[in-house]
Amino acid sequence: MSILRKLFFPRKKKQELCPEEGEESAVDEEKPKGLTVNREDALRRFAQREDLYEQALHTIAADYSDVITRLRKLIGDKNTEELRFVVHTLRGVMGSVGMEEIFTACSQLEELIDSDRIEESSALLEKLDTLMQYFFTYVNEHTKVKEEEFVQVSCEELVAVLEEIAPVVRSRRPRECRDVVSRLKNLQSCQPVFAKEAGIDQLIACIEGYEFDRAVELITLLRKQNK
Repeated sequence: MSILRKLFFPRKKKQELCPEEGEESAVDEEKPKGLTVNREDALRRFAQREDLYEQALHTIAADYSDVITRLRKLIGDKNTEELRFVVHTLRGVMGSVGMEEIFTACSQLEELIDSDRIEESSALLEKLDTLMQYFFTYVNEHTKVKEEEFVQVSCEELVAVLEEIAPVVRSRRPRECRDVVSRLKNLQSCQPVFAKEAGIDQLIACIEGYEFDRAVELITLLRKQNK
């Protein structure tokens, strides 16, 4: 079975979800004292592949190195639409790699945005800033994979996966489609440039927007383009 197929369709196992040993939990709501990394649960989303997981961590760290600066500027500009998008995206990628406190902080920030209370976000933004610094430290100190060792996904593997997810998207069942989106986002985290060039970003947007007919058409087109 190919790497990518395992990434999209990992075996379901019942496991205890426990944080990485040695990590300190952020118990102080105002000033977090550490970062709990639910690495075991996150690895299940990456077919137990440490290299894929660590590759995703490096990509996220690079993509969001200036995210707090961006958020503060968007708040200052009162650009609520873009602010919501950045926070929601950060929440999703951090949830996929097991960064629970960051996921929770982003969820709380989203609530403030949605309830039109963004002026109350100052303390929460400071907390998120601290958590992001812990995240960058974790990536630098707890990962072994280097950029030159990043796993590359072939077009053939992508086509094989597209063939498997097509029936799921046609079914339009929300739970199964959410599962497909989650796995597409794992690929997006690992190889953002490839995902964009291969049309994965557009496919995710179609499924999340419930444009299932368009998504099926896009899957068919992507299969032809990548053969």
